[in-house]
Amino acid sequence: MNIRVKITRDRSGRVVTMDLEDYLKGVVPSEIKAESCPMEAQKAQAIAARTYAIRKTIDRRSKPYDVDDTAGYQAYGARPRHRNSDAAVEATHGLVLMYGGKLIDAVYTDSNGGRCVSSLERWGSAVPYLIDQPDPYDNSGKVRGHGVGLSQTGAAARGKAGQTCAEILAFYYPGCKVKKLLEEDKVNLEERLSEHFTLRDFYDPEAYKGVLKGKAAPEVKPSEVDPRILKLLEGLLKKYQTKWPGACIRIRPHGGLRPDP
Repeated sequence: MNIRVKITRDRSGRVVTMDLEDYLKGVVPSEIKAESCPMEAQKAQAIAARTYAIRKTIDRRSKPYDVDDTAGYQAYGARPRHRNSDAAVEATHGLVLMYGGKLIDAVYTDSNGGRCVSSLERWGSAVPYLIDQPDPYDNSGKVRGHGVGLSQTGAAARGKAGQTCAEILAFYYPGCKVKKLLEEDKVNLEERLSEHFTLRDFYDPEAYKGVLKGKAAPEVKPSEVDPRILKLLEGLLKKYQTKWPGACIRIRPHGGLRPDP
């Protein structure tokens, strides 16, 4: 899975498309101290960051980019990659947080000052897994950030106290479950993307056989189909059907434009 990252640290503003897991290996050490933070806390951070990122690729799919490299989304590339944080990302590959079968908004903060701030208090909207509750493991005494969701300070202390990644996440996102994304989000080729088009129209593994010359076709998800293309095709189809009732548009992969093998 890919994510579009707007790079601002070099003032270029360029948008880079990269593999999600590679992106996370640049996020985790930028958000926490990879050289000293307990591994279970780093794994919890990796899962929260992965969930947050995937939600952004869905919520912002009509936007020019999914995230930028600042703390306004998730810090990326602020510190060099580290073997510990790389290991945390790899150990949690594909794991995300879900509530009621849907990806959560896995916000997190530097410190909550000893008490988790609810989303209702901070943003005026109640979320069942972002609640007000005391956090005895975050004894910083001061809120740094918005204070909602996972506290990086508290997670590190919990990891040092012997808590597992699952236990840390269960406290900060009560009622949520850690799931393997591909087990929960099987691609449904019949999922309707618009009035006339399904995912199968844009991606069918059988249609790629000739183009990829025997190589496995990549998995395409609904969130990866550009809504601008859908809007264009819907407009063309309605125009054609006005003149030729029953007309249809068929999309076929082409040798000059195809997904990476």
